[in-house]
Amino acid sequence: MDSPSLSKSNCMAQKSASHGKGAMSRPTFEEIFPLVKGIARRKACAAVETLPSFTPADRDDIEGQLLFAFYCRFSKFDPQRASLRTFAYRVMDNE
Repeated sequence: MDSPSLSKSNCMAQKSASHGKGAMSRPTFEEIFPLVKGIARRKACAAVETLPSFTPADRDDIEGQLLFAFYCRFSKFDPQRASLRTFAYRVMDNE
């Protein structure tokens, strides 16, 4: 039988209390990379399709530049202000 101080629900409550009420933990870049890479790929493909100055050969370069821009600004991400998806789109829209 679990002691009250070691139960899973008690540990979760302590973790929540230690981070503040409703606080979300900030993910690592490695955790969110697949999502961000997908967003960068879609934005790069859209740029190649809609802007005549880009060719399909430019897609990987554009994607890399968008990922680099996101990586440089990732330290400013605050999960209480916006979702990760929204933050990523805003960063990449401003590139």
